[in-house]
Amino acid sequence: GKTAVSVELALRIGGEISSADSMQVYRGMDIGTAKIRPEEMRGVPHHLIDIIDPDEPFSVLEFKALAKKCIDEITARGHIPIIAGGTGFYIQAVLYDIDFTEYDDDRQAEIRKGLEEELETELFIRGGRRLKLTESGQLLYQRAKDILSLSEKTESEIRSLKAGMTGTVSIGLVEGMAPDIAAGWFSGFLEEHPQVHFRILDGNSDDLIEKMRGGLIGLAVITAPYDQQLLNSFLVGQEKMVALMNRDHPLAGKDRESLGIEDLLAQPLIVPSRKAHIDTIRRWFRKTRQNPDIICEMDNYLDAAALAGRGVGISIFPQTAYILNDSLVSKEILAPNTVVDYLFVWRKGHQLSLLEETFIDYVKQLHDRPD
Repeated sequence: GKTAVSVELALRIGGEISSADSMQVYRGMDIGTAKIRPEEMRGVPHHLIDIIDPDEPFSVLEFKALAKKCIDEITARGHIPIIAGGTGFYIQAVLYDIDFTEYDDDRQAEIRKGLEEELETELFIRGGRRLKLTESGQLLYQRAKDILSLSEKTESEIRSLKAGMTGTVSIGLVEGMAPDIAAGWFSGFLEEHPQVHFRILDGNSDDLIEKMRGGLIGLAVITAPYDQQLLNSFLVGQEKMVALMNRDHPLAGKDRESLGIEDLLAQPLIVPSRKAHIDTIRRWFRKTRQNPDIICEMDNYLDAAALAGRGVGISIFPQTAYILNDSLVSKEILAPNTVVDYLFVWRKGHQLSLLEETFIDYVKQLHDRPD
């Protein structure tokens, strides 16, 4: 989600992108990190990707120094720096110039031990070259990130109340068409309100609804179905589910523009992890009295396309998962309910900020939606 938005924004405003992802800095780690492909960059310069080997140490300290140097170089070329990535702490380190005063090893060990004693649980697995988090440690780490994000959102809203139409719109974007749809909203809204910032979170629709319940985001673009008692919504886009496969697959012949469900019998399928999509795919197969051979469920569209291109199976995903390359073919699926609806949503009965209400009204006007 963030990748497509950042590229579209860079093309519109003359920007260069500095990655802020703790995994994409490593060479060779492509699948599982949603690392951008050259054809997706669309000519936009990208930085801080594939810069170190997996066995080299790298932390927020190194990232902050490299990112600040990268921003200075982009600005010197007369371009606008755009920081995009999934590691929020890295972004905050640069934006707020966080001072990472390093403690010696003994002090760090004392702090970790004290935290475990306070919570009465083991948070770290010791013994290797690097500490690893236990299940409890991972939960604490995730909750800490959520608290930092919520604190940042609250601070932004308070500043917005004081200064007028400023602040940050926190919005969730499901993968697929959502980033392409929202990119136009962002650029147009920024022309009218240049002091506004956008904070984008991605995930599947269920993940984004949970983030909305938790107050991490106020707005989102998700796919149907959804809880109509919980959310206000209006339609902002539609696309079809398609079958993605390797060009050498027997079903990829040029004389076949579409596939029936009978063609997909006994084929290994890679599908979206959202339960609603899996249920739809299973309903397609009911008339055949056979179950689909689902070998993998995943959220990331790019990784699903990559697995299909490498011959692991046929990916059943929305059309925007298709990336034009020499190894991948897209086929229409002849089945009922293959259309995916994209909806702009926000919680019913939840107090929105003035900025969020203004942005909703702006999007409604673009899509000719009355109140």
